[in-house]
Amino acid sequence: RQLVADGFDLAVRYGRIGTTAGRALFGEVNQPVCAPGLAKRSGHALRAPADLRAHTLLQTANVMAPGASHASANANSAPLEWVSWLQAVGLPDLEPAAAITFSNYDDVIRAALAGQGVALGRRPLIDALIKQRKLVTPFKGEWASARGYFLVMEPQAARKPAVKALAQWLLDEAVVQDA
Repeated sequence: RQLVADGFDLAVRYGRIGTTAGRALFGEVNQPVCAPGLAKRSGHALRAPADLRAHTLLQTANVMAPGASHASANANSAPLEWVSWLQAVGLPDLEPAAAITFSNYDDVIRAALAGQGVALGRRPLIDALIKQRKLVTPFKGEWASARGYFLVMEPQAARKPAVKALAQWLLDEAVVQDA
């Protein structure tokens, strides 16, 4: 889509690395996160990835594992968003106690903050919540996502000083995040 048709000079888009148009700002790392109380819940503490079997996994409906389709999921399998992460930690067949799917990522994080389950956190987006101890990473197991954030500019708008300045600020901020 052209940005002008939507009334924008530039945008930050979230998409698959290698196929999304635009200038890469930063990638993301996925890591399970939850409310501190959930991580320590009596009888179901989260100490290792296998402990996810006793928990509810939270996910967004619009983010799926590479090559997966909604039709490939069944009631007893891990949510599709979690498939690649679980494979990376050696648990491709893990069956969680339950799964909840939300229409957007903000709702996933709100549910995790409320102690409703374990989210696959997108770092650096959730780093401030981790620093504030509102969310915790109950165990090691980061996985570099195949997705990232990209700056897309309408070619005509790229000549405008204000657009250039905003684009440069975004690029500078992305470098600070990677540092």
